Amino acid sequence: MRIIQSLWTKPILNYSIQSEHGRFSGGWLETRYNLMSWSLSCLQLLKFYDEVELYTDRLGKHLLIDILQLPYSKVHLVFDSFDEFNTDLWALGKVFVYGLQKSPFIHVDGDVYIGERFPSRIEKASLVAQNVEKGYSLWYPPLMDNLKKQGVIFPDIILDVIEREGEINAYNAGIIGGNDTDFYRCYSKASLEFVMSNICNIDKTDIGGFNTIYEQNLFYSLAVSKKMPVNSLFETENKEELDDNVRSFTSFHQFPHISKYIHLYGVECKRNEKYCDELSVKLRTLYPEFHSKIESLTPAMS
Repeated sequence: MRIIQSLWTKPILNYSIQSEHGRFSGGWLETRYNLMSWSLSCLQLLKFYDEVELYTDRLGKHLLIDILQLPYSKVHLVFDSFDEFNTDLWALGKVFVYGLQKSPFIHVDGDVYIGERFPSRIEKASLVAQNVEKGYSLWYPPLMDNLKKQGVIFPDIILDVIEREGEINAYNAGIIGGNDTDFYRCYSKASLEFVMSNICNIDKTDIGGFNTIYEQNLFYSLAVSKKMPVNSLFETENKEELDDNVRSFTSFHQFPHISKYIHLYGVECKRNEKYCDELSVKLRTLYPEFHSKIESLTPAMS
């Protein structure tokens, strides 16, 4: 299986956007931790996969390849034409990359760390994601109500699935991919059209939250409408159980010897000194050369 990662640098460098859902420094407490996360993610993936490719822009290549010398198997420069987009549309780069794929893939976020190869059922599936998000009533309903009030126009495919199921569901895209690349071309096209149809109102909306709609909710809606099953890495629908497995501090502390998959999504992890310190310890223990390189580089960047 081919693993891909994507880094559009414009969102992580916009100092003016440090909102709760913004991606300045990748959402991390400091720039150094963002670089440590990318390093740990990439290097752990390369322990189990020969093909780990990076999709980025010239600055991303300069940071991760030229300076940090992360040993990606291939680098694709695809985001240099993205300057026209609002930097808070941080998931747009990911969705664009999904649509470029012509052979099976799993896209892995830069805040995901693996301690073993993905299961065979994941590598062989037509569509895969980290987990389904069902009944997230404290997040999706108020977000969508707010977006509607702000003038966002939703595609029929999303509205029809919500009406049919009576709730708003999605798939977490910590990992996403599979063998059906035709689906991803269709999904990527639909997602980009969704964003562009609202481009005039985008600055008036909760753009940070909007990312989860055009990426994760639309993915769910399209899979349901096409009656295509999605194979989830974690099959539980219990949010508390899932969070405990993939991003609790105990799980992170036990990585990679006991915990085999970590996804540090959300400000609760990335802007928490305890998690950041543990990330630093992990990288220093497992890959001391890269830790030293980052510590020597980042004082002027933080």
